[in-house]
Amino acid sequence: MEIEEVVDRGGLEAYLKGLPPEEGLLTARRVSHRAAMRVAPFGLRFFAQRPNAVQRELTALPMLMALSYSGVAALYPTPEYDRASAYAAATAA
Repeated sequence: MEIEEVVDRGGLEAYLKGLPPEEGLLTARRVSHRAAMRVAPFGLRFFAQRPNAVQRELTALPMLMALSYSGVAALYPTPEYDRASAYAAATAA
């Protein structure tokens, strides 16, 4: 199966299970980061339109920082991050 053939959750799970474990984990991280980046404009707009969110400092900056950190962690994981994500993957399976 090729990544271009993935159209739903089941297809993604099948694709990831068909990859070697280390490559599957890295691909899952990249897919999750990309999904978060795709919905970020909706979240940013939601918080920008709510005065209470601005008062609580739920602005674009913390959201973009979190997305940036997760993107870097997906590409350059630390050993601790590797252990945590491997544990999460094992308990989710």
